[in-house]
Amino acid sequence: MLETIREYALELLAASGEGEAAREAHATYFLDLAELAAPELRGPHYAAWQAQLLAEHDNLRAALSWLAEHGDHERFARLCVGLWRFWWSASFWQEGRQWLDRALGMLPEKESVEVILQTQLLLGAGWLWVGTSDFAGAEQLLNHSRILIDGAANPQHEADTYFALARAAYGQSNAVQAYEYMHAAFNAYRAVGDHYNAVETAEELGYLRYHLGDLTGARETGEEALALARALGHRRVAANALAQLGHLAMLRGEHALAEELLTEGLMVQRQVGDAHAISSGLNSLGELASQQGNYAQAETYWAEALELRQSIGDRRGASAMLLNLAGVAIAYGAHAQAAARCQEGLALARDLAYLQGIADGLFTAAMLSAATNRYAESAHLLGAAANLRETYQLIIWPEHEDAHIQLLDSIRVSLGEDGLAAALAIGAELTLEAALALTRVAVLQDGS
Repeated sequence: MLETIREYALELLAASGEGEAAREAHATYFLDLAELAAPELRGPHYAAWQAQLLAEHDNLRAALSWLAEHGDHERFARLCVGLWRFWWSASFWQEGRQWLDRALGMLPEKESVEVILQTQLLLGAGWLWVGTSDFAGAEQLLNHSRILIDGAANPQHEADTYFALARAAYGQSNAVQAYEYMHAAFNAYRAVGDHYNAVETAEELGYLRYHLGDLTGARETGEEALALARALGHRRVAANALAQLGHLAMLRGEHALAEELLTEGLMVQRQVGDAHAISSGLNSLGELASQQGNYAQAETYWAEALELRQSIGDRRGASAMLLNLAGVAIAYGAHAQAAARCQEGLALARDLAYLQGIADGLFTAAMLSAATNRYAESAHLLGAAANLRETYQLIIWPEHEDAHIQLLDSIRVSLGEDGLAAALAIGAELTLEAALALTRVAVLQDGS
């Protein structure tokens, strides 16, 4: 109905002869709004500005379309530059990619003002490519941006680029490179006095320390980030730091503290409205419930997290949630349901070439095989997963280490020590495609 009224209003404007002037004024107004909002989206008032842009999203789309259709490449590019942080935060990654692709294609590489716009477009594109899990493409765009701006004194742009490069490196399972880029971003933000983004990178440094196995360092960094975020009123980072500290408390076996921190973090994440952060908080609460044997609660948390990740197009995150839900089904003895979830999660990881997800999926398939007494097959899958982790420097998530040990122990009881070693060695020799084929056989057998 609203769209019909909108179309009718445009027809009346066109008939009056004032349509062109009205559309020009409309585009100018929303370009001004986007450029006014852009710096605020990286500061303490980002939530209010994000909400305003979300309320005006259809008007912003109309302005973008009109500028593009009229070949006003410079103002179209400026509007895209003003909006990419909004698209990133609102998880409109695919839509943002399409607009930025169009802007990059329209903008000539000539005058200095256009070079500056191009570097800003490339930076925004890099962030949105990260959002859609195109990490190699994001890295290429971001490095192109760095080449174009070479020699120009723009430390803020440099900091933003390092931050995005860290995300791209992490997405390609290179946690060491991600940590180096994130540390460079932290130092660059601090040097320009951008304390709001400095504390955000500090919180992410804590997560990367966790990923690299430095749990003590992760806790220290998380506590520092939480204190700084609270002092700055940075609620989103405070919520993420609470979730990170809660997750670490869970790994230490401090379940009551973990639940307190994770619940508080999720409450703030819901208030902020960051769907990705909410799903991460739900994931950690699901892990905690699973560790305590409360599989019904874990399933509730993970099902909501899956729905959120699917809604924002986070296919990697959706893959992880499907594998978690497969683990719950195994605990229930619902092997057909577990097989379906495992197969769907692995398919996503395969499509994305998400190696960490594939390794996690191989482990889940190994659990399925062992649950139906196919212990040699389970060991083959574990051997393939171990080879994949060693080859690409992947990890066993700390919260899953006990489950790995328990699975190995159950296979050892059935096959004996020598039999386990031989079966693991066979799995380690499998190619990735052969391992994935074995996984498909495993889930089909369990789902039959």
